[in-house]
Amino acid sequence: MNADYLKSIALSSDNQDNSVCFQIDLILKALSVRLCAISEILNHSEENSVLNKTLELQLNQWVAVFFFYTTQEEKYLAPLSKRFQSLKRPSVHSGVKHVDLDNHLILATSGIQVSNDAVIETVQDVLDEMRSIGRTILISRLKRNLQFKILKLRNEFSDYIDFVEAVTFPSIQALDVENEIGDQFSLLRDEEADDKNWVLEWMSCSLKHSCPLHSRRNFSE
Repeated sequence: MNADYLKSIALSSDNQDNSVCFQIDLILKALSVRLCAISEILNHSEENSVLNKTLELQLNQWVAVFFFYTTQEEKYLAPLSKRFQSLKRPSVHSGVKHVDLDNHLILATSGIQVSNDAVIETVQDVLDEMRSIGRTILISRLKRNLQFKILKLRNEFSDYIDFVEAVTFPSIQALDVENEIGDQFSLLRDEEADDKNWVLEWMSCSLKHSCPLHSRRNFSE
């Protein structure tokens, strides 16, 4: 694993002072960059030819990492958001009305799950389209359809990132959770896998890609 490369990114991260936020920021950037790479592979695929098998392989890897992250989020981070909301919410005996921030956090937390479901539904749609094209050739119409669906996936994932940043980062920054989650890359290690660093290896490879790290906006351009 090129840990030195990942650590060098930490120095330029807006979240470098909080290792948990840094880890989340890092994996979301890697996922965004890899979607950019997948889109570029499709854009450069020749029409009237067999669909590049690398596309489906890359997308399957992306899905595996996304599911890993959402599992980690559910295990470690979702409880933090609930704790943060409980701290922000006045006692029922205080006579103080819930502030708008409470409602914002509740809606944003719900939005994470809705957005997560939208990403999963869209990525399944992309995979189904790829498998359908795999039984024929990549004619112009099918290529445009697939480009549109990957564009939709990138935008759905961008929305997901926005919800995570609205809920998870404030929760982590408000609570002292560094010792609960562990060292610099512990959130990103798969303790149940034979190769515990497979996600970190994938991230390092993704972040070295030529696509800009902050390429998750203006996808229609």
